[in-house]
Amino acid sequence: TKIDTRYGYPAGTPLKPKNKGGIFEPWQTSQNCVIGRDSLPEEYSATHCLAKSALHALDRLIYSEKNDNKQWSLVVSFNSPHPPMVSTGKYFDKYWGLRDDFFVPPSVINTSHMKNTPYKSDKNPNIQSVDAVKEWMVSYYALVEEVDHHIGKLLRKLDEAGQTKNTLVIFTSDHGESLGAHGRRGKGTFFEESIRVPLMMRLPDKIPHGKSIDIPTSSIDVFSTILDYTGNEMHDASDGKSLRRFIDESNTN
Repeated sequence: TKIDTRYGYPAGTPLKPKNKGGIFEPWQTSQNCVIGRDSLPEEYSATHCLAKSALHALDRLIYSEKNDNKQWSLVVSFNSPHPPMVSTGKYFDKYWGLRDDFFVPPSVINTSHMKNTPYKSDKNPNIQSVDAVKEWMVSYYALVEEVDHHIGKLLRKLDEAGQTKNTLVIFTSDHGESLGAHGRRGKGTFFEESIRVPLMMRLPDKIPHGKSIDIPTSSIDVFSTILDYTGNEMHDASDGKSLRRFIDESNTN
């Protein structure tokens, strides 16, 4: 950020100071302000490289004689979608042409309700610009689809190895993304956009296909749920509680 004085500006922006003193404001040098299209080929993206490593790890876990008939665990922690919001061209270009049809929440512009909250307005003025938010959404959706593409490859690897029926797959995240809602970016609030995350589980013959649980849950329970479904609940010393009771509808609370 000390070398690139265009840092945080869209491509093609003339070189100029970002305020009267020519000094960067803290929010201007944050990775949260970096949005754009990566000029590198898809195979050089962080998501692609992580997925490639995960596929190799699956091969070792599934086909290694040392792991024959042994339980195994693999955590694949994709960083995307996450700032800096720079996505590979293959996915960015797809959503760039669709941006005019994106739905932008009314709270991007109307933030009067924020007066009754402890949250301050974002210092980045573009957060309350509909056009700027749509450009931001382009990169965000592109990053999401890239992750989705590679998760599909991992699931197909399980299919090819005949491991689908006896493998518990969990897809979740640590937090959401405001994407301009309430005039905010990132996490850091207790609004739904920030705290609501996906939690999807698959274990054929034990978790019914299409089963939906319409109750609040917490990530603290994921570890206990894993131990429960893999027959290791006796080793659970965590503060969580298995969600299996809701899936099996055996909860007595």
